[in-house]
Amino acid sequence: MSENWLKDKTRIIDVKEILENDRESIKFLDKVYQHQLFFFIAVSLELPICYRSLPPANFKHIKLVPNEELNNSEEIRLVGRELNLFLITYLNPEKVDYPRANDLEKSTEYFLKRIDNLHLKINILKGIINYIEYSNRDRKMKFNVNEKYNFKIKIEQYKQLIEVKEKHKLEENSKNNSERNLPYKIALLNEIGFFELDLIKNLTSKQKREIVQILIGGSDRQIKGNINVLNPGSKEDPLRYTSTSYKEEVKKYISRLFD
Repeated sequence: MSENWLKDKTRIIDVKEILENDRESIKFLDKVYQHQLFFFIAVSLELPICYRSLPPANFKHIKLVPNEELNNSEEIRLVGRELNLFLITYLNPEKVDYPRANDLEKSTEYFLKRIDNLHLKINILKGIINYIEYSNRDRKMKFNVNEKYNFKIKIEQYKQLIEVKEKHKLEENSKNNSERNLPYKIALLNEIGFFELDLIKNLTSKQKREIVQILIGGSDRQIKGNINVLNPGSKEDPLRYTSTSYKEEVKKYISRLFD
């Protein structure tokens, strides 16, 4: 990979600057664990990392590169592990002190609390699990196997929360769309002369509403209010029953049909 390509295609990540700017939020952690946490973030977001083994003074040569530059996830983890060693030894050149499992749990819990997005929480945990599995295979770092299962349990919990939230969101959207579209549909029926048809005019108000309900759905009260408010002398609340606000919109829609 040429230096010119790196210069043109990558953006420089100054990890030292990031740590200094965000030090307050994670200051309770030892500096070693702060580095570890930022490494976990990079892994969890699946950021392939290209690095050069340079002395600490050349910290700015740590770079991110496009995904296609690394062949597979195993290679990403290998490069990530080497970067991790580089970061840890930056402030502790004479001693590499790996975090213990309980420290990993502590830093991960703290970081997850600061993230609102459940999908991102899941990605973070998956990245940490992958790192633990690789570290154990490599025999360079040992974590309690229970930590991995704890993280997997949390992933399942987050997935269930996502399902509940998405179901609730769909139900809310369905309800809102139904309530929002009904006034428009009644305004459209009115504009095409539906309520002036002899067959409809000869029906009672209740019978009219029953037919409209079959056609477009909605509650009887919503249908009644949105039909009544079309009458200029109506006492219905136009802010609640909004079919009159769609008069111009449905006229434009019908006009486009004949263009």
